[in-house]
Amino acid sequence: MRRCDSCYKEGRKGIFFGQTTAYTLGSYIIGGNDLQPNVRNPLFQHEYGHYLQSQAAGWAYIPRFAIPSALNPSRNGGYTDLSEDTEQDAQARSLLYFTKYVDGFTYDDWDYYEHPFYDRPDGTIVNRTKINESF
Repeated sequence: MRRCDSCYKEGRKGIFFGQTTAYTLGSYIIGGNDLQPNVRNPLFQHEYGHYLQSQAAGWAYIPRFAIPSALNPSRNGGYTDLSEDTEQDAQARSLLYFTKYVDGFTYDDWDYYEHPFYDRPDGTIVNRTKINESF
């Protein structure tokens, strides 16, 4: 186990265990060695969005985001379905945050292969404009 003294900015603390997956609870982002606290790390990009959800929702984060996200693999054959609303919301929050507050980070720095944005079931196309309008 190793401790990250500034997972991104503002002195956020995180604990990283030797796992291959990651999860976020409050101000803690927990994951394996593939989770490096770097805005260009695809797994960190996604998990930071869950951190932002927790900051926006407070205690409501647990029933609104954490539980549905944790149960996601049980509904999808053991794999996280990134098209589900909780996951898409996390990614949008993270992408918007990084493009706004990280010098030099642009939409092109997001790893769309690992963490894609999907068209919505109602036919709404998810693109930069839609993501910006959502928040």
